[in-house]
Amino acid sequence: MPRSSPTATAFAVAGRALDEAVLPEVIVNLGTIPLAPYGTPGTWELCESLEPLAATHDAILLLNHGVVTCGRDLAAAYQRLETVEQLAQILLTAHFLGGPHVLSGLNVQKLIAARSFYGVSRPGDSLELPLMSESLAGGNIGAFNIPSSNTDLPNGAPKESHSLPFNG
Repeated sequence: MPRSSPTATAFAVAGRALDEAVLPEVIVNLGTIPLAPYGTPGTWELCESLEPLAATHDAILLLNHGVVTCGRDLAAAYQRLETVEQLAQILLTAHFLGGPHVLSGLNVQKLIAARSFYGVSRPGDSLELPLMSESLAGGNIGAFNIPSSNTDLPNGAPKESHSLPFNG
């Protein structure tokens, strides 16, 4: 039965990648889930926005569109879609509860090293790491940055934003 991914799509519409190191199974199986720039549906522009990310990621958020996943077969791609949606739901809930506990760089490195044990081969394993606790030190992980207008998105436009805390 087909399933949509409303929470992951909400992250895409908000201009937020799913790149925080919070769930071990996501780090092992997917790595980061980047945000591709907007592309007009049905045009090469959309393909061009995916091209630099497709070789190194099995799941990508498309700005103002939703999620695209790939896999060795349809079942694998669908399972990745389910994982992305579950991660988005968990991250959203964690932000409402004061922010996720982000794993340390040491723990992320252990998970990446464990990929071979689990038989997981990831494209671009050493190219991009999720945001780790050291990366976010001093940052406000318990808040979402909400663009002030729909023109302040990650397509090169100015990024004036307002922080919306979710600390209860």
